[in-house]
Amino acid sequence: MLLKGGASALLKDEDGKTALQLARDSNKSEVVAVMQQHAAAPPAPQPQPQPQPAPQPQDPEQTFVALTGTDAATARRFLRQAGGDLARAVDAFFSAAPPQLPEGEPPEPEPEPEPLLALPPIPPSPVSGGTFRGTKFHGVYPKAKAPANPMKLGSKLGAVVRLYCEAHGIPYDDDEGEAFFDSLQADMVGAGDSMAQAVQRMWTSFRQLRGREFCFILNEVVRNDTAGCIAPAASLTRAINEFCVTPEGEEPRPPFPPDFVCVRGGGFDNRYRDFFAPGREFRQPAFLATSFLEGTADAFMRRSSMPVKAKWMIRIDPVRKCRHVNLVTRRVPGLPDEQEYLFAPYSAFTVRSARWAAGTNDDPHVIELDAAPDNVGPSEDLPLAPWS
Repeated sequence: MLLKGGASALLKDEDGKTALQLARDSNKSEVVAVMQQHAAAPPAPQPQPQPQPAPQPQDPEQTFVALTGTDAATARRFLRQAGGDLARAVDAFFSAAPPQLPEGEPPEPEPEPEPLLALPPIPPSPVSGGTFRGTKFHGVYPKAKAPANPMKLGSKLGAVVRLYCEAHGIPYDDDEGEAFFDSLQADMVGAGDSMAQAVQRMWTSFRQLRGREFCFILNEVVRNDTAGCIAPAASLTRAINEFCVTPEGEEPRPPFPPDFVCVRGGGFDNRYRDFFAPGREFRQPAFLATSFLEGTADAFMRRSSMPVKAKWMIRIDPVRKCRHVNLVTRRVPGLPDEQEYLFAPYSAFTVRSARWAAGTNDDPHVIELDAAPDNVGPSEDLPLAPWS
């Protein structure tokens, strides 16, 4: 027996090899034999990878719509702004608050657009030369009171419809004018509705009087500023503004539009291009209806019978927000949710940019506006917009 170390390890065979050397030679021979055996054997078959079906690319636009519940046009706008990055686009859509700033650093509002050195002259229009300060509405509105109950609301509504009929030669008593008024009253009735909710139903009614809905009629009465019509119109405006305008001392009310941009679409009169020059400040002498959904704006634009089409992009300051606009949440039965974002009459805006294109449905003019955060700040002597 061989022992580790000691005299036994030094014993030699007849070739002169010690016991330790013989043991190492024996192990080496076994290792070589195993290696030769493996070299001679054929390689074990490797499993062949199974062909996998090519992944079907998901359409980012459809995915955006599925994740956000918005429409395709809004999806395209956010994806375009995010350079096609779906995650960034979805994140921007759901971001309803300005980015967090380092502690102690005051937020800065968006920079005001730089005015042109010389704006083009204001083109002539029915409102050219007029200002908010000079309107009859300016004198009547501070004294106007919102109707306190359904009977008073109906009285003011009937007065506006009757006066509109008189101005347009439409018979009222026991005729189409009174029938239109009755249908509006029926639309306003909702179980348990507050006055503010009834007023929203009145505004969103799609009943028509010779092709005109009530929202158009009220806007025409306010814009025309006729002495005999303005008092009941101011009362209805006060009622709607109780919904639209944030009370003093309170913060502007959410929800806010995605990316703080709301959209409007419709016809346009090319005679008024020069009015909407970048840098021009103005007031809009009527309610201004916009939407959170670009698809809704596109639908209204395509419905317009005018040959020239325009899309309006209205930006809300992400820090200061806007105190004179709100989302319409009560609608008449049967009206789809257009996510209407309604600005109060004589709201102030500044033209940020204007891209004058072919003016078609597929290539409309695009006018970008900045909404004033508060109507109290801008001058009451700003020019009035000839178009919306």
